[in-house]
Amino acid sequence: MVNLLIGLFVFIVTIVVITKFQVSLSLRKNKWYGLLIPILCFVFGILTGPAQLMSGTSIAQALIVTIISLIPFFFNLIIYFICRSRLKEKQNINSC
Repeated sequence: MVNLLIGLFVFIVTIVVITKFQVSLSLRKNKWYGLLIPILCFVFGILTGPAQLMSGTSIAQALIVTIISLIPFFFNLIIYFICRSRLKEKQNINSC
């Protein structure tokens, strides 16, 4: 039970740290920094499908695993677009 709680705590802390890092990268002036984590998540998500197929699972199972593996990509991409839109709004307000 204690190991489960420790694992859950580490998982939550990892998610929070990655999310804060994604927000800080997305708020930089160079837009490409904010796309680093989503691109890495996308590559990881796409590569899980062929890895599942090579391990002997069915195509349907590999497709499901690939879709589930792409969830962090979509979350990080949403964070990126929200931060970029807020940055643009802030720049428009400052330029007036």
